[in-house]
Amino acid sequence: MASPASIKAKVCLVGEIAVGKTSLVRRFSEGSFDERYTTTLGINISKKVVEPSNPPPGGPRRVEMILFDVMGQRNLRELLMESYFRGAQALLAVWDITRPETLRELPGWIDMAQEIAGPIPVVIATNKVDLSPIRTVEAGELDELARESGGGWFTTSAKTGENVEAAFERLATELIRRSGSSPPRPASRGTRAF
Repeated sequence: MASPASIKAKVCLVGEIAVGKTSLVRRFSEGSFDERYTTTLGINISKKVVEPSNPPPGGPRRVEMILFDVMGQRNLRELLMESYFRGAQALLAVWDITRPETLRELPGWIDMAQEIAGPIPVVIATNKVDLSPIRTVEAGELDELARESGGGWFTTSAKTGENVEAAFERLATELIRRSGSSPPRPASRGTRAF
């Protein structure tokens, strides 16, 4: 039986408040950036089709991503957790390079999502790199977190567009790989995209 030409996938963005989740979605799905900060209330849903430049052989060629962007307020995320992560097939875990404490919170977000959705692919976005360079200590932490979560990490900027497409394309590639048409790939040590 031939594999489908495309698959649909629910992709959730996770991370603390004001790390740039909504801006990354807007840059990815609309190609735009807005300097004004607006707090996400509840969940924003967007959609975009991704055709990886080098998809795994034998699988679908494209992924229709349904992007779920949830508010990052800790006290409210507990209320939405079950419905937000149910059926999720991938995560983009986002932290703000100008606020190192947001990196320390990512494992909690990833664990919470995988408790409900299972062992889904995770790509980490080190966002706002237009504002600050990445330091060696952060790179080491990211390598470890990427190794534990089975995905890679990218330095991104919603403002300039740096590596935004690459991070989502990596998720699309992992989704195709895990769609059952291709053999599973072992966890990587992380992908640095400088």
